[in-house]
Amino acid sequence: MTADGMQFNPANPALDEPAFRRLLTLAGPEAPELMRRLRADLRDVAEGLTAGFANADRLALRKHSHVLLAIAGTIGAQPIHRLALDLNLRSKDDTCVFAASDAADLLHRLTVLQDRLREMSAERDAER
Repeated sequence: MTADGMQFNPANPALDEPAFRRLLTLAGPEAPELMRRLRADLRDVAEGLTAGFANADRLALRKHSHVLLAIAGTIGAQPIHRLALDLNLRSKDDTCVFAASDAADLLHRLTVLQDRLREMSAERDAER
């Protein structure tokens, strides 16, 4: 169980896969580009958050958590969305201290999500 009371299951990053697959279907022929851009954006966010946590850089944490809010909300990754919202709010409070476990949990969830999106990309490519 994480600090926010959410149960973490590494096999399921809490991505609403049916909703995400519908989003890809709606994207039609642009779905591969959408997936590529999403994966690149998540990589950039993870790198930015890693550096932000390492340097206690509130501005970087706020910036990257804001982007993550949009991505996670769009694709249906609700637990990540909740963590990004919490991080975004806390990054605006100069008195707030970030725990290493907060960083580890969010970054681990992002890694699991990135791995699943990579698998889904490979599955889609194999279907063609």
